[in-house]
Amino acid sequence: MMPSPLCCHRVYEPMEVATIDVGYSIARGCDFMAGGGYNLVRVNAAARFNGKRDKAEGNFSLVMWENEFIPIMMGREVLGVGKLLAEIPDLWHRGDSFGFFAAKHGVRLVEGEYSNMKEVAVPPCAPHSRSATGLLFGVDELEVHSKREL
Repeated sequence: MMPSPLCCHRVYEPMEVATIDVGYSIARGCDFMAGGGYNLVRVNAAARFNGKRDKAEGNFSLVMWENEFIPIMMGREVLGVGKLLAEIPDLWHRGDSFGFFAAKHGVRLVEGEYSNMKEVAVPPCAPHSRSATGLLFGVDELEVHSKREL
């Protein structure tokens, strides 16, 4: 699932413990969308990069779906992550559970459910700084993640 080691002369390796991270984000008040927003679902795998000079460990993006075209186009160029268009409604809520899904033409591609969540204190964020493209990205965001070791 990761790029071939021959791709671009880079060597990607899986971590000792294979971990998949599925995340859902709600972005609202985006400056680059005239105050609008979008939802996204992403699937990452823990990976290691061993280059001739550089080494890094972190998440390798397997797929990212978004429900609006503008952030797909802009994020692809800024982040270098392949993004796909999908139907991603806001989180649903039943009792103590929250859930999400990403679908295409009514077929669910991925879905997740969180329960027994507890509110945590989050320090206020500083205003976003200028990005590499010179655009201001002011975004109010909610993120939920689920990591699973395989």
